[in-house]
Amino acid sequence: MEIYSGAHLIPGEVGGRPLTHTQLVDENDALLFDAGTRAQAESSIPEYFRSIGLSRERLLWLIIGHPDLDHCGVLPS
Repeated sequence: MEIYSGAHLIPGEVGGRPLTHTQLVDENDALLFDAGTRAQAESSIPEYFRSIGLSRERLLWLIIGHPDLDHCGVLPS
């Protein structure tokens, strides 16, 4: 859901609880705040990117808020 121009909230769920990933997009680059779980990184996040016409190559920045699995579970250890 785009909350204002260039700022998106990507809905998700972890253990039955809602989880939202924040994405900022401009004409050249994109930033994602938190990578989510492996399942989110493989499905809901790429699906959202496609729905707004964003290619993976434009995602240049990833910020991890803290090291819980629902924020960085997709990253290699």
